[in-house]
Amino acid sequence: MNNTPNSSSPPTCTLPPQAVSNALKITSTGSQTVYVAEHDDIQIGCTFQLEPADKGALDIEWSIMNPDTTQLDRVILTYQHGEQFAYDNPLRGRFQFTETDPSNGNASVRISTLRITDTNTFQCKVKQAPGIDSRKVTVGVHVRPQEPECWTDRSGDRDQDVTLHCVSHRGSSPLTYTWNRVSDSRGLPARSTTDLPGKPPVPFPEFCANRQYPSGRFVASPSRDVGTSHGQGGWTRVSALPPVAVRG
Repeated sequence: MNNTPNSSSPPTCTLPPQAVSNALKITSTGSQTVYVAEHDDIQIGCTFQLEPADKGALDIEWSIMNPDTTQLDRVILTYQHGEQFAYDNPLRGRFQFTETDPSNGNASVRISTLRITDTNTFQCKVKQAPGIDSRKVTVGVHVRPQEPECWTDRSGDRDQDVTLHCVSHRGSSPLTYTWNRVSDSRGLPARSTTDLPGKPPVPFPEFCANRQYPSGRFVASPSRDVGTSHGQGGWTRVSALPPVAVRG
């Protein structure tokens, strides 16, 4: 009989991973969805604060988030080992750090001369082991409304309602139109209506003025969340007047 003790290996002891507290913190605040007019510039904030516990190499990464979560995001700008690296993308040359040295706690960027195709969600990620934090901002680029074209329809009969039309031929939908009387302080006629009910949809707003005030000058202002434009349409209650086209 073999009484030799078993020569098996001593038991091993695996330590649990050390709990890590993300001391690094991005301190930028503000809206995470912003709307900007085409051709304007925008600054996206990404300031951060480091703590003594963060001892690794500083790594800053800006990327365009892929709406398909199964696909990779697109890295467009980084700061690593004291150097900035811009990667090939449609924003190259227009997407830059606002500071020469972003390691001083400011990884904010500026996007210049915005295009409609720049509409995206951007992520700033800052890492310095063991700390890591990130911030996302969605930028929507819209076309600012163009000065509208306005005109007046008259039946030619006295004491008849007059309909004013206005349309802006350029501007990201949907546009909101606001009518105001600008020739004096009386405001719109009390029973005037806009977007006449019971009529099929039209690509421009209509304003039907009643017979309370014989004349006046009105302005229609198309607006979007990136700006407002103005145009003018005038009307008068005089018999036998043909339709008049008034351009803003």
